[in-house]
Amino acid sequence: MFLRILFLNICILSVLLGCQMKITNREELYKYMQDKKHGVSDSREIKGAKVSISYVPTVMMGNKADSAAARKLLYFKLTYQINDRDMLSAIDPSSYSVLVSRLSFKLGDYISVRFNGKQEEIADFQFSPTYGMTNRTEVIFAIDREKLNAERVFTIHVQDIGIGLPDYDFAFEQQALDRLDELSAGLDKLD
Repeated sequence: MFLRILFLNICILSVLLGCQMKITNREELYKYMQDKKHGVSDSREIKGAKVSISYVPTVMMGNKADSAAARKLLYFKLTYQINDRDMLSAIDPSSYSVLVSRLSFKLGDYISVRFNGKQEEIADFQFSPTYGMTNRTEVIFAIDREKLNAERVFTIHVQDIGIGLPDYDFAFEQQALDRLDELSAGLDKLD
């Protein structure tokens, strides 16, 4: 009887260990990132205006993934949409140049990271306008890993850039980001 129970437990453990998820291609990676239950993306929507933030794993940063400097940063993609359209294509034309300027040069004034009662600036950001060729306006920004001091949870605070939205807080758990990096670690070897 004892041996049967032991054998059954070993079989169950083997099955569970053998079923560890591994991301094997970019399609699986994107699907994993878009599923909010994994804790690497979040969004807010009000009156047709949608603001989303997604963690971008190091492996997706192209050639920079090999550099030690890239590993010191956490990368995120900030996305704006208005009625499922590129934000810059959907706004009043008189606001266009102001918003492009803010996204290109002043985004650091509108995004911060909060943890353990402290507020930190983002490390860097990059905006590349798509001129309506996609259905969203995207900005990549980076957070210094060392400043987080191994905090388990941190919040990305996004202020309105001038389109009439409220300020938003997006909470992320370091463990969820680390898990995605682990799951996608071998992906660069496939491409």
